[in-house]
Amino acid sequence: MQAILLAAGYGTRLRPYTNVRPKPLFPVVNRSLLHLLLEQLRGCNCSPILVNCHHLAAQLEAALVDWPKVLVQFEPEILGTGGSLRKALNRLDNDPVLVMNGDIYHDIDLERVYHQHLLSKTM
Repeated sequence: MQAILLAAGYGTRLRPYTNVRPKPLFPVVNRSLLHLLLEQLRGCNCSPILVNCHHLAAQLEAALVDWPKVLVQFEPEILGTGGSLRKALNRLDNDPVLVMNGDIYHDIDLERVYHQHLLSKTM
C-alpha cells in the first residue's frame, strides 16, 4: 500500500502556535505527530510514503532528514486535498493509496483498513 500524509496546511485553529511550528510537528508524548504517523505507515509496509508540505515547509523537510525513503512534495501554493493528490500521481503507481491527515492523532489499525478495502472489491 502507498500513502500520502497531508501536512501542508496552516493550522489556523492553533494560531499563534502554528505561526512558528507546523501542526504535524507538535509533540504527542514527547514525539512529533509526524514521526508517530510515519511509524504507523512504515509498520504496515507502506511504500512509498509521500508527505506534502507548504506552511513552514523547511521545518517539515528537516524533520524528514532521517527518513530517506519518505518522499517530500513541496507545494509553492496550497493545492487543497484534491490538488495534492493530483500532483502526487506521477510519483505513485496503481496500488491503493492511503491518504492521512498529518495533524490528527489516531491509533487506527491501518493494516486492517487496507485488508477491508481489498475485501470490499470482491463483494
